[in-house]
Amino acid sequence: MDTCRAGKRKLAKKAMKMTYFSRISVMIGAVLLALSGPARADYRAGVDAFEARDYALALDELLPIAKQGHVEAQTLLGTLFRTGLVGNQDFMTAEMWFLEAAAQDDPSAHYNLGMMYFQNEKMPPGVHDKAEAARAAVDHFQQAASLGHVRAQLYMGHFYAKGKVVERDPVEAYKWYQLAAWNRNSLASTARDQLAARLTPKQMAEAKKRARDWEPKGKKNRARVSAK
Repeated sequence: MDTCRAGKRKLAKKAMKMTYFSRISVMIGAVLLALSGPARADYRAGVDAFEARDYALALDELLPIAKQGHVEAQTLLGTLFRTGLVGNQDFMTAEMWFLEAAAQDDPSAHYNLGMMYFQNEKMPPGVHDKAEAARAAVDHFQQAASLGHVRAQLYMGHFYAKGKVVERDPVEAYKWYQLAAWNRNSLASTARDQLAARLTPKQMAEAKKRARDWEPKGKKNRARVSAK
């Protein structure tokens, strides 16, 4: 029985790791479609090394352009250091690169900072209290969600639904769940439906309106998703 349980735990951890790297691959693909010219070529070399699991080479390729302000390279460098793919996990260096990218409104950088602070991997700069660190984490999740990061939207739904760190607000929770659900996040769809059963008709109408009216930060003319 113990051997069976240990085997299941090992398989679960392997599945989680594969899911994480699948999300990284999707993010990389989207970035490459948006880039062109020399920047795309330089970043591509780093991505090729990353996908080939030659993380030392990826570091060599990404570091020069990250120092020049290449935001996607900065975020991928943060990932390399946060996950320990270039040695031991180095949360301080990961945070440095994520902060550089977050200053350029990169949603994945904000999301990673939120995860680091929420999971107590590292305290935010100048913070020594866990409650304050949690508030900083939510601030970064909020920034990521506002920029369209789907998993950050899911987390914001959880925070507002449970009143964790932020004041409980089921209407705002529904909005964030709905936005993530429209982007095919199944966990958000389930949470939204469970929450809907507890909302009044007035709350539901307001929640749907907030979701319909929402626009990603900095994108004035986005194509709207039809309300469902």
